[in-house]
Amino acid sequence: MDMNRLNGKTFKAAVYLFPFFLMLCACVNFILIYSHTLQPSSYILFITFHLLFLLSLATVCGNLTIELALIIFEDIKKSSLKKLLYSDRRFLPIRPAVFIAVFIVLYVFLLRFVAGFNQLEILIFFVPTVAIFMNAPHFISGRVRFINGRYVFYKGSLNAIFSYQFDEKGTLVFITDDGSQLRSGATAADTDFKALEAEFFKNGLNFSGKK
Repeated sequence: MDMNRLNGKTFKAAVYLFPFFLMLCACVNFILIYSHTLQPSSYILFITFHLLFLLSLATVCGNLTIELALIIFEDIKKSSLKKLLYSDRRFLPIRPAVFIAVFIVLYVFLLRFVAGFNQLEILIFFVPTVAIFMNAPHFISGRVRFINGRYVFYKGSLNAIFSYQFDEKGTLVFITDDGSQLRSGATAADTDFKALEAEFFKNGLNFSGKK
């Protein structure tokens, strides 16, 4: 996978904006219907909050797309990193998905009464939007992966890992190409470090620091 492409502004814009425009096109008629039932000031406020709601859903869709792309391009045939660090646990954000489903249902339920809402009451539409947006980050795992011959992880952007070390608590810490540190949470109690170091050595990841 081309890391520059995944980090590129065009790719990231498409990932988030494409589902937004799809959802917007799907509800244009619905939005226009309320133009005849609400006062102009309330209608403007309603449109604003509805667009923010669609953006929050698009953020979830975009994060899922990126996570799926990372899973698809992860080279599990050449690396046992997933098994060593995460015990082959699957990434299943069930709880955030349930929360989002609940707030979508709440939002749809509130739409039944929007015609009778004044400007202040329409502010309640902001609650599901904020809840969904706050749960959106849970749809990217932030796991370390081996892709295209490099160890990488994604958190807002795709960063390459060039070395690793252990902190004073014996926790595995990765050093990225931008100088930041990523604490894996893996300790000697739950990780076979000998196998992990053999994995890193095989793929050219160097040790730095003190154990």
